[in-house]
Amino acid sequence: MLELKKLFGFCGYVSSCTVARSHFGKQIAYIEFWDKNAETNAALLNQTVLHGEKLEVELLFDEDIVGEKHSNPPLNGHDPTAGFTKEAIIDGLEAAGYIVPPESKHRAVAWDNGSMSFNDKLSTLGSSAKSRPKAANARFGLGGVFQKKNKKSPRKSPRHH
Repeated sequence: MLELKKLFGFCGYVSSCTVARSHFGKQIAYIEFWDKNAETNAALLNQTVLHGEKLEVELLFDEDIVGEKHSNPPLNGHDPTAGFTKEAIIDGLEAAGYIVPPESKHRAVAWDNGSMSFNDKLSTLGSSAKSRPKAANARFGLGGVFQKKNKKSPRKSPRHH
């Protein structure tokens, strides 16, 4: 668990980290961050290798979380990665010896320079975000634009005389 906190600590301040087993016997770690920007940074770590295993990183929304949330702020009230670009975070991980897939670096650069599309951001954040695009957009400021649905008035059928 300490290694997970260290890895995800590159993304932002980790408020809590718990590890459990799924009913399929698979280990699952729940990482809670103090800052929502850290959550989008963490999503870039999908397929990163830790102890010879590829990690599957999936963002969860509050309604997906079972149990108590722990939102412990950093001691100094400041996230140590605040203001870092996503590319700088990936660079830091690689410099520390973590094996980050090249696709993560490409996505980080595209996100930082504004060339990543709204749909690509949703894909990066995972299936929870893709299934709730408006909620993801509102939470993470992804730049998605949604048009209001106009209520159509009922069509009148032409009268025949």
